[in-house]
Parts: sequence; C-alpha cells; structure tokens
Amino acid sequence: MTEGTMVFRNMWLRNLYGRVTLIVCFTVGVICYFLLPSDWRFALRLLSAWNLAAWLYIGLLIHAMSRATEASIRRRAEQLDEGRFAALALSILAAVTAMAALVSQISAARDASGLAKGLHLGLAGLTIVTSWTFIHLVFAHHYAHEFYIQRDSEAELAKEDRGGLRFPGDQRPTFADFAYFSFIIGVACQTADVSITSRPMRKLNLIHAILAFIFNTAILALTINIAASLLSGS
Repeated sequence: MTEGTMVFRNMWLRNLYGRVTLIVCFTVGVICYFLLPSDWRFALRLLSAWNLAAWLYIGLLIHAMSRATEASIRRRAEQLDEGRFAALALSILAAVTAMAALVSQISAARDASGLAKGLHLGLAGLTIVTSWTFIHLVFAHHYAHEFYIQRDSEAELAKEDRGGLRFPGDQRPTFADFAYFSFIIGVACQTADVSITSRPMRKLNLIHAILAFIFNTAILALTINIAASLLSGS
C-alpha cells in the first residue's frame, strides 16, 4: 500500500469517525422510511423520515455544541478539516432534496380532502421549518469550526481578527453566537453586527448567503402554494 493511499485511508476513516452523529441520524431516517406503511406515497414516507432524522440531528448537535469548549471545538475542527465541505455539501443536498419532495406533497394535498388534506399540508409546513432550521444550524456548526481552527493565512493578522469573525465585546464566542450569526443570514441575508475578517470565512459566508436567498425564495413559493391549496378546499 502506497503512502498516498494510507494518507487517504486515514483521512477517510478519521472523517467517518468524526461524523458519527450524522451517520446515526441518517441510519435512523433510512430505518424509519422502511418501517413506514408501504402503501404510503414515496414523498410522504421520505418527508416523514427526513423530519425525524433532521430533528434528531438538530437536537444532538445543539446538545453537543452547548457543552463544547473552545479546546474541544478546535480539536474536532482540526480532525475534520479535510472533509468539512463534503459534509456541508451533503447536508445541503439532503435539505434541498426534502424541499423538492414538497412539490409532490402539495400536489397530493390538492387531491385530498378533510383530515387527509390537513395532514399533507401540516407535513409540508413542518418540512419547511425543519429544512430551514437544519441548514442554518449546520452552517452555524461550520462557522464555529472555521473560527477556531488556526490557518496559515491568518498568521499575519492581528489577534482580534484571527478566526475570521469579529464579535462585539471582549468575550470569546459560544455556539449561541455562531447560531446568531448564521440565522441572521438565514433571515435577512446580511451579517448584522458581526464582521468577517478572513478569506475562508468570506467564501463560506458567500455560499451561505446565496443558498439562504434561494431557499427563502423557494419557501415563499411553497407557502403561496400551500395557501392556494387551503383556499381551494375552503
């Protein structure tokens, strides 16, 4: 086995081990999908499994990050640095796929009536909330990692500019601060009172801002469709 193969294998195993929470939640979602009644429509089973897996991941991530220290975040960021964008891309893909399945779900709601229609629309609304929350929480997690990992490009920066984000006040940021930064972008596509001071963080923020704009536009369109479905049944 060549040295390059060994490095790739070790990197792959390290990233796999570091994504235990994501893998467990994905596995729970897959199991849930196959345990649901087989006569349910594909979109209904997919969205039900997605919501369960996503909220499990959200809960575990909030629990883990609320207890994390600066040292533990930095250690984890250094371990997972090679595959950070791959995990981010997969998370975004999962959320976008769930949003795409909503189109089928809303179509099913138009053909249903009574309680069945209400359940279809309720699941559609829940999936919108789930996907939106999931995406911005995942970005908050990546902002925390990017902030605490020391990069060569930051060597000549002033101490207060290292990490890529400058928060008001003198205290070191907690996960709540990164969640605040991420969800402000998700709501308003702007950075509020937090300054971006590094190129890697600007690149990550650019991806996030574009995705937030597209996602919010899609949510608006889906909300109009849900409202039209409700009015057509009234």
